[in-house]
Amino acid sequence: MNPVRLFPIAAARARRLLASSVCASGGAFAVLLCAAAPARPAGEQLPTPPVPQQPAPAATTVPTPGPTLRVRAERKEERGGIGRFTFRTDYGDLICSLPADLWPGDTVSGTVEARPRAGRAAAGEDRAGAGNAAALAALRVRLGGSEGEPVAGSGEGTRTRFRWRLAFELSPGSVAPVTLHDAAGVEVGRAAAPLAGRPG
Repeated sequence: MNPVRLFPIAAARARRLLASSVCASGGAFAVLLCAAAPARPAGEQLPTPPVPQQPAPAATTVPTPGPTLRVRAERKEERGGIGRFTFRTDYGDLICSLPADLWPGDTVSGTVEARPRAGRAAAGEDRAGAGNAAALAALRVRLGGSEGEPVAGSGEGTRTRFRWRLAFELSPGSVAPVTLHDAAGVEVGRAAAPLAGRPG
């Protein structure tokens, strides 16, 4: 038996050949129908397969620094030589009162009074400025580098008594820095308290 030969031909011609059942010279002819793809116009580009969309990265929130605390320090000598140091801040005033005679190595007793600014009358905001009072309470006054210790039971409203220990290294007749620090310990205001005695 002769092998079967396959010839790709057009579909219309194949139908005519099948209808007429053409056979020749003892050899069997089989017709293979091939569905040819439609011709594309010249210059036409093949369609680009869609690219899977990658999920957008999550937004990163970068914390912005808060406003700088503005502080103005003022010193005033009261009757009897008591030094009155006022730190005027965005939240209100902190007033530190110290005795007249300050000597190196002394344990100094004084008071710190907070006078918060009144809050705005906006909805949900305390008119008495509770937020400002809390901000003032977080500030600390140091004398000669010494962290003040509140005296137990000395709180009278917004005034509290503190004790500071002055360093012996301070020179008589010089000055002891009176500094204001925020909750992180960063100095935000400075004044100076004169020390008793003759300069060394």
